[in-house]
Amino acid sequence: MSVPPAEPPPAAPEPGSRTSLRGPLLRFGLFAALVATGAALLLLTPAADYLERDALIQLLGRLRLAWWAPLALVAGFVLVAPSGVPISPLIFAGGAVFGPVWGWLYNLVGSLLGAVISYVLATALGKELVERLAGERRMQWIERQLERHGFSTLVGIRFLPIPFALVNYGAALAGFRFGPFMAATLLGLVPSILMWTYLAHTLVSVATEERSAALRNIVVMIGLTLVLLVLRPLGRRLLGRDASQDGAPAPPGDRQEE
Repeated sequence: MSVPPAEPPPAAPEPGSRTSLRGPLLRFGLFAALVATGAALLLLTPAADYLERDALIQLLGRLRLAWWAPLALVAGFVLVAPSGVPISPLIFAGGAVFGPVWGWLYNLVGSLLGAVISYVLATALGKELVERLAGERRMQWIERQLERHGFSTLVGIRFLPIPFALVNYGAALAGFRFGPFMAATLLGLVPSILMWTYLAHTLVSVATEERSAALRNIVVMIGLTLVLLVLRPLGRRLLGRDASQDGAPAPPGDRQEE
C-alpha cells in the first residue's frame, strides 16, 4: 500500500529574523539589480540592434571565417542568458551561419554555459533568502521532493517555450542540486537545441541552396520533429518510473520531525 507524500512542514519563525534577513535581502537585491541591469543594457542600448535574428545572421556571417567567430556566439549566450532576454535569436543565428552540426554544438555549449552562470548567480545571491523565509524543515522537504520527482520535470520543461533564465533561476532557488540540474539540463537541451538549430539551417537552405538540398533538409527536419515527439513522452515516462521507484516514503528516522 503506497503512502501519500508528507505535507510540507510549516515554516517556523526564527528568533531575530529581521536582523538575520538583512544580509540575504541585500544579496537578493544585488541579484535582482544585476539581472535588471543586464536586461536594460541589452534591450535599451544599441546592443539591442544586434539581438535581432537577421542582424545576428549578418554579423556572424561576416565573422564566419574568423577563428574566434564561434567564441563570439558562445559569449553571446553567456551575456544574454542570465539577463532573461530570449536566447532563441542566438540559436537561430548559430544554425543559419554554422550549419546543423557545428551550429548545434556551439549553441549547446553556449546554452549550457548560460545555464551554469544563471544557476551559480541565483544560488550565491538569492538562495539564502529563500531558505531563511521558508525555514530549514520546509527546504529539506522541498529538496527531497525535487530529488524524487523534479529531474524528469526539469527535462520536460526544457522542451517548452518557457523563458530560459526563469527555468534556471527557479531551479536554483528551489534547491535543485548542481549535479542533477546539469544532467537534466543536458538531457533536455541536446534534442531541443538540435531541433531548433536544424530548423534554422533548413529555413536558410530553402532560400539559398538548390531544390534537392533544400528538400532533403526539410525531410530531415520533419523526421527529427517526429522522433522528438515520440521520444519526449517516452523519456518522461521512463524518468517518471525511475523517480517513482526511488520516491518511496522516507524511513521513519527521516520523517520523525514531519
